[in-house]
Amino acid sequence: MRTRYERIHDPFGGSLVHEIVAFDDFAAAFDASLIRLGVDPAHPALDDVRTRLFQKAHVVRCSTWGHVYRADHARHDLRETLASLGVSEARMPSLDAEPVAGRQ
Repeated sequence: MRTRYERIHDPFGGSLVHEIVAFDDFAAAFDASLIRLGVDPAHPALDDVRTRLFQKAHVVRCSTWGHVYRADHARHDLRETLASLGVSEARMPSLDAEPVAGRQ
């Protein structure tokens, strides 16, 4: 999953540097994880799963200072979603791997 570091200013005059992920990169990481598991990411049965995942990501982003989606939240949400699909920890793909060729 492609991430970048960005300084986020808070309303109290301070700031912190966070590792963040863009939604397009988050979506690509989800699709790449499914492909690595041998699942077609375009399968209609995944529509509800994808919708819930992205809605949660949007809520988390909107409730974070700077309206960013932190990479630690993204990794947690992806792992949680894959686990809800029955993927065991042993089969969990690396979430920091490069996207699968031709699927960006």
